[in-house]
Amino acid sequence: MTNTWLVLESGHDLPPSIASLHRVPVLVDTSVLVASANRHDHINVYAQQVWHKIQAERCRPFTTNILVIEAHTLLLIRVQHTVTRS
Repeated sequence: MTNTWLVLESGHDLPPSIASLHRVPVLVDTSVLVASANRHDHINVYAQQVWHKIQAERCRPFTTNILVIEAHTLLLIRVQHTVTRS
């Protein structure tokens, strides 16, 4: 069994060298989780591109408990910051 790792850097277009990701397991990092949840995030458009690519290629997205906790913490901090500024 071969493990395929795909690293998508924040703020960059999807690499054209990716011909097909069909059914490849893809680790969804905190940056994509947080940017997807916040339309004002500077990489929101990129995060949406990543999700569309994952869906189109029928990839198997996965994450870890630690990444979910980290994303949750970052979102709480941003919400608190927004409420405090209001």
